[in-house]
Amino acid sequence: MDDERLAEPGANGNLTGESPAPPVGLASPPPAYEQSPYMAYPPVAIAPPPAKPRHTGRNILIAGLIAVLILAALGGGAVMLNASLVSTYSPEKAVLDYLAAQKRGDVAFMTANANYLKGDGSYSEYFGETELRTMMSYPQNTDISNVLVKSTFVNDSETRTVTATMTWGTHQVNRTYTVHKDATRVHLMFYNSWRIDIPYVSIHIGLPNQPGAISVDGLTVPNGASTDNIQVIQGFHQVKMASNGLYDAASADADGIDGSPNIFFTGKVSSVALAAAAKLVKKAIATCASSRYVCLNKVYHAPSDPSFIYFMTVPGYGEVFYTSYKYTLTKDPTINMKLVVDPAAGKVLVSGTCAYTMTVNGSKPYYLKGTWKGSLTESAGDFSGYDLLFDCLKSKA
Repeated sequence: MDDERLAEPGANGNLTGESPAPPVGLASPPPAYEQSPYMAYPPVAIAPPPAKPRHTGRNILIAGLIAVLILAALGGGAVMLNASLVSTYSPEKAVLDYLAAQKRGDVAFMTANANYLKGDGSYSEYFGETELRTMMSYPQNTDISNVLVKSTFVNDSETRTVTATMTWGTHQVNRTYTVHKDATRVHLMFYNSWRIDIPYVSIHIGLPNQPGAISVDGLTVPNGASTDNIQVIQGFHQVKMASNGLYDAASADADGIDGSPNIFFTGKVSSVALAAAAKLVKKAIATCASSRYVCLNKVYHAPSDPSFIYFMTVPGYGEVFYTSYKYTLTKDPTINMKLVVDPAAGKVLVSGTCAYTMTVNGSKPYYLKGTWKGSLTESAGDFSGYDLLFDCLKSKA
């Protein structure tokens, strides 16, 4: 033991103090070189790696797995709960809920759960919430009962076609709705709400010439719009034509519950317009102008040459000798007057019958009749100009 000394490890960690031979097959390390001061580089800051994005999908998956585990723990109760939720958030329930909201006039629920479809040439004001509130003020649009879902067709994972029957007003309706899954409203991570497509109908309006302003549910039809195709939400509507200088105001019901309605305004001229037109005709017939062949209440005399006896041929009476004669009205020419509004703005066509009494030599009456016709000029209810032809001596009355 005295002669034994503990071996000190060498510089290379070898217990013998000797440098070990390099392993066979490995090259000796390259000699170290002193770095030139010209080769020094400044330290480089290394940015930390970007933070890993949160795995939203993985989080949802984890949450979903937790929900599945909870449902599994609930056992049979989970099956019943799932069935209840599927029914609550089903396309069929979406249709039933929408129609129930319509029955109670719940415009907020209706707009939140429906897409109101529009066609080409439609106007947005007829599909907004204001229009819907007006529609729901009509009892015909809330008169819904006996709603029953008959069938559902799966179009794809996002769309269903639901057919329902109902009694709507006086109609027995069989209606097919397209229903879309609403990706913006998800309940308990698995159950989507659904939105129902509500179709439009076209109201076809027949109008007289130069009509008053047209409105549907109180909304005036835009200038230049074709009244032959006014698109509105499917249902019952009211159409009105405002009064103007020619027509009284008129209204009509447009029943668009089960089809596109046709509305006709006959264009009956107002009593005010008729009175104004008659007044102008009377003025015209009483006016004696140089262009008139016969003037009323004017005494016509034969020439004063005593060597001639003057006569005229009177329709129905033959030759009538005279020294003087005068025409007066036998009856009002505007009785049963016909007035037709022309397509041209401000032009109105008028016609009627007339009757004159021709008094010869101050005492002998001859009764004649005929017709008259022409046009009047109208502006804002005021009849100002006329172009009339009176032919009141056609035949014996």
